[in-house]
Amino acid sequence: MTKKVMYFTEEIIEKIFEQEIESDNDPVMELENIAADQPALISYLGQENLELLTEEEFDYCAFLVTIIYKTYAQSGLEMAMIEPDQIDAAEELNWEKINASEGKKFKQRIDSLFEGFSQEDLLAFVEDALEADDLPIVTNEGREPMFIILKTIIDVLEESVKVR
Repeated sequence: MTKKVMYFTEEIIEKIFEQEIESDNDPVMELENIAADQPALISYLGQENLELLTEEEFDYCAFLVTIIYKTYAQSGLEMAMIEPDQIDAAEELNWEKINASEGKKFKQRIDSLFEGFSQEDLLAFVEDALEADDLPIVTNEGREPMFIILKTIIDVLEESVKVR
């Protein structure tokens, strides 16, 4: 058996982003819905590394998590339950890669996280969403931790896609 691979294009991601922007869904309810399906993801958002974020950054991060999750959930792919140790391992690997980077600027530091990554458009969406000029919500201090958090969530969702 092989793992079913679904590549999320920029068009798919933008469609979900637009739906989320236009909806009047309560963000707390959205997170509760995710928690019902994948409780470990929401527990991860409650960890201490998120305490470094401003309240606006946390809310924006939660919004982006919703978009990422819905990208997978609406794909029709069957997903296994994500475990906290999977999240911890993925996050640790992402921090190792970014800390091994010799780059000084944010874009240079995250380059290694794109290498060989199967969901490049989804990761590029995250990178673009964290650009300082788009929204003054994301601080320079918050950008890198937010990127790692969101990349980690993509990693574990990608890993959870069930083999058919």
